[in-house]
Amino acid sequence: MNEQQLLVIEERAKQADGINITNAVHDSDGCTHADYTFVEWALEDVSALIAEVRDLRAKLDAVPVMAILQLTKDATNDAWSRKTLQTVRKWLKTQAVQP
Repeated sequence: MNEQQLLVIEERAKQADGINITNAVHDSDGCTHADYTFVEWALEDVSALIAEVRDLRAKLDAVPVMAILQLTKDATNDAWSRKTLQTVRKWLKTQAVQP
């Protein structure tokens, strides 16, 4: 999910009226207490989840990918297990960095 998609979701949440949503669910047949509770908290939960996604992205952006790449190049089998080194190299490829 990219930032544009998060902005669209965030805007929909801002436009939603939680009271009307909750009332609509209460008026629906077959809704359980769990359904009501979920809907009641949904707008707040969506905002919290969007904030968490942005926070995690910021933390990932701060990862020193080039330093990790250098560590993998300098690594010997004595310092790293093969599986660990393979895992790190695989992750580096997802960062558009070739070990």
